[in-house]
Amino acid sequence: MKMHVALILLLMPALCMAKLSFREQNYFIKDNYITRSDYLPDDETKSTDQNQDEVYAAANRIAQKHAVKVVADIGCGSGYKLLKYFSKYHTIGIEIEPNYSYLTAKYPDRTWVFGDFSVVPNLPKIDILICADVIEHVVDPDDLLNWINEFDFEYLVISTPDRDLLPKIQGSTQCLTGPPKNPHHLREWNVLELKKYLSQYFEIVDQFHTVVEWWGQTIVARKKST
Repeated sequence: MKMHVALILLLMPALCMAKLSFREQNYFIKDNYITRSDYLPDDETKSTDQNQDEVYAAANRIAQKHAVKVVADIGCGSGYKLLKYFSKYHTIGIEIEPNYSYLTAKYPDRTWVFGDFSVVPNLPKIDILICADVIEHVVDPDDLLNWINEFDFEYLVISTPDRDLLPKIQGSTQCLTGPPKNPHHLREWNVLELKKYLSQYFEIVDQFHTVVEWWGQTIVARKKST
């Protein structure tokens, strides 16, 4: 699975806006769920489309319905799926090392942003902002969501595994109580928990399984009305 190594290492508290925090509520995950305490990094520069492909395909369907010009991808990894589905748009891949150097060298004609979460990058309005399978790797996901909320975006497409689907795939019920069987994941949500959690930050437009027989759930959201 996509590991988004660089993003996790430098996650900091969000900066300018009043921040929301649901740490004490365990991010809406059920009581007594055991979270992994230590993050284990992984190199994703060689990843292609074996995971999250349907997340990007769903984002592409949104692009086809609207006058989309700019698509950004937080934790874009190798950049493969971003360019596979959005090569005709202005793409912005947000990463740090080692992925950032890899991307700038391999695709110098594309826009890559070194995003260390200490500031919000000075970017144009983003029509579609993708965050595919990042949140389960983050020590404090409130930091990630507060940071995302500072971007000027129209649609957010965010995905993560559905904990309730994993026992059949993993051959173990460990994921239901935690910690996750995947050593790179700190925590995993089911669909109800994720919707409740993200609803505190965004207006939910849709929620669906991207690969029901595997593990994925995706939420499409917009900024909350002020």
